[in-house]
Amino acid sequence: FTMLELMLVVAIMLLTLVLAVPSMLRSFRGARLRTSARTTVMMHRHARSLAVLQQKRAGLIFDIETGELEVVSLSASSGADQQNMFMEARAGRKPDDTPAPSAAESPPEAEGPAPAVVSELRHHLASQIRIQDFTYGKGGMEHDGVYLVQYYPNGTSDPYSLRLVDEKDRALLIKVDGLSGQATVKEE
Repeated sequence: FTMLELMLVVAIMLLTLVLAVPSMLRSFRGARLRTSARTTVMMHRHARSLAVLQQKRAGLIFDIETGELEVVSLSASSGADQQNMFMEARAGRKPDDTPAPSAAESPPEAEGPAPAVVSELRHHLASQIRIQDFTYGKGGMEHDGVYLVQYYPNGTSDPYSLRLVDEKDRALLIKVDGLSGQATVKEE
């Protein structure tokens, strides 16, 4: 090979690299948003399955500030007051704290009633992805930016929708039909 041929190959490789890197970076940013949408839908399905399989109410908690999603099981004895107490404790929790104690939780050595609200699964959205415009239907609860959506043993849930937004303000809208449990994801 001559030096001219080698320089030509290097120039072509550099040109290809300059053109390919920006599109690869855009693809990675979009992947974080799509991954967060898949995580949200997966948590929805898990909460719904938990409610149906265990034949008791379950909940999905959305923490707007920290971007954390948490599936909880709700005992038959968990009334609105206990759920409110749990939501207050949950809203006051820092992102890296252990799960908030349940409202009816007793010390481990004491025999007593089962906890009213038990954390089953926690997951964080991808970095730089935030929840925006959360709306929920009848039965949902909210306390300081922490939302609880309830799932019932018959497979229904409270209807809700939320918008996931990345740092470039690209958005995906997730809508969940409470009756069918169908989750739809639409790019905005």
